[in-house]
Amino acid sequence: MSFRCISSLFDVTPKTASKYFRGFVPLLADFQNVRAVLDCTEVQLQRSTCLHCRILTYSHYKGRETVKFLVSVTPGGVFNYVSQGFVGKASDKFIFNASGMITMFDEGDSIMVDKGFAISNELSQHRLEMIRPPLLQGEQLSTEEAKQNASIARARVHVERSIQRLKNFNIFTNKFELNLVPFIDDLIIIAAGITNLSDPILADSRF
Repeated sequence: MSFRCISSLFDVTPKTASKYFRGFVPLLADFQNVRAVLDCTEVQLQRSTCLHCRILTYSHYKGRETVKFLVSVTPGGVFNYVSQGFVGKASDKFIFNASGMITMFDEGDSIMVDKGFAISNELSQHRLEMIRPPLLQGEQLSTEEAKQNASIARARVHVERSIQRLKNFNIFTNKFELNLVPFIDDLIIIAAGITNLSDPILADSRF
């Protein structure tokens, strides 16, 4: 349809119709090849009487003993992968490599991650693109880097909101009981499934 026709339908000038078109097309096409938005989430454990267990599960990021999971959501905010649990001291990079998740992607896919995922070499070897907030090189980000950082942050908020919903289950909100640890992998998958069945993260108008 021409801008003149669109202007008649929406009661705007052809110039305004053209302005919206040129402004929104690049925004709608952002990160169009993203297959997964990755993040790690941690579940706090009850304190163990075993010193060795406490050392293994201690998360320096959280400052307590945790079980750590790698999760992935689609650009629409739906869980499409949950890893098995890892000890809290495990890094994001270690969990990504140990999970074998990289074999799930096709050549040319893009993966959006946070700054903690130092997996650029692994992705490039499989011809995958990594989308990650720019790292601060000087005192502040350049104008272009700041725009890119804001754009990625807007896209990554979906995985953060999905994780927030997942962690709303009481079993994960409180300190996870040690006697239930053998079931934690199954419980996190069940919770992710229930989360997927709840109201969508994005409004219908965004699909």
